[in-house]
Amino acid sequence: GEVVLIFPEGKSHSEPELAPLKTARAKVAGVSQDGTAGDPALVETVERALILLKKAKTNPEGQPLRKVILLIGDGRDRVGDRDRVTRLGARAAKENVRIHSFAYSPSDLRRPLLLLGELSRKSLGTFRWLQIGKADSWATKFGQMLDEIQKQYVLTYFVSPDDDPGGKKLKVTTVGRIAASSNDTKVPASLCNDEPCD
Repeated sequence: GEVVLIFPEGKSHSEPELAPLKTARAKVAGVSQDGTAGDPALVETVERALILLKKAKTNPEGQPLRKVILLIGDGRDRVGDRDRVTRLGARAAKENVRIHSFAYSPSDLRRPLLLLGELSRKSLGTFRWLQIGKADSWATKFGQMLDEIQKQYVLTYFVSPDDDPGGKKLKVTTVGRIAASSNDTKVPASLCNDEPCD
């Protein structure tokens, strides 16, 4: 029941739309370099993806969506506004969209990769740097990402009817063979059919 949005990044954009995973696979096979030599419209592309994801409420089975942007690039952007990048990452986090970046530069130009890192960090996503651009390097990184998405744990916590956890901070710490601690997150207000509950 996954829904995918593909944004071929470049100077111009075709009008994208959410599509089932099967359809998206065929589109990925047809994605190619657009021949532009200048810096791409990376930030604008992510902004447009956030607008479309904000409109998406459920998948075809009617279940809530986990909203994720997979960003592949070298971090170059024609705008180059650091504050705008930071604000964009924070906005994604607020809208519960995680930006996962796959960074690679064939010329070993590393400074632009910071843009991808900032988007991932601020949105509570992940950053992966492919230092060697061989096919098996990509396969490993995508495999890790797929495992994270498909095998991600879901925490369910039941509260009494008198409790209102909305607005409270939550942090999860696990113990065992490996100890792990989550980021602090704010519990959103309760919704009834996408509207504030009475």
